[in-house]
Amino acid sequence: MFEKDADEGGFEFTPPKTEDSDRVVSFNDDLAVTLKKMKAQYNKEKLIGIRDDKSQWCDLVFTGIRTQPVRASTIGAVFNKNYKAYDVKDARGTHILRHTHITMLVEAEVDLPVIMERVGHSDINITLEIYAHVTKKMQKKSDDKINEYFRQFI
Repeated sequence: MFEKDADEGGFEFTPPKTEDSDRVVSFNDDLAVTLKKMKAQYNKEKLIGIRDDKSQWCDLVFTGIRTQPVRASTIGAVFNKNYKAYDVKDARGTHILRHTHITMLVEAEVDLPVIMERVGHSDINITLEIYAHVTKKMQKKSDDKINEYFRQFI
């Protein structure tokens, strides 16, 4: 989807920037159940007139009051307000969620090719150098593995 400038008004569906940007992302059954519940709620809202069932946006997951997509700038502003309230440094907008997601995938020991495909990286170095931060949990797990290995020599 492409968000037009405010003075142009609205949104329009457009193809992704590159062919590689068009990908399928899997998710678990719990999220599928939640999305189905949301869809059922949206259908109820259409029946009672809260949602405009003729709107091209009425089936989107995240919409505003007028059943239009929520602007990226609005979401970013909410995140920035929370960063300020909680004194979070070096974070702006929602891109931090991408970093967090990728780091959590690495921490969960998801294979790098799977991560790369999921987030649309064609170069493994991008995934490793920019996004794959070593977390305390990863460091502890590595320490435990190293200690377990060296116990055989004691």
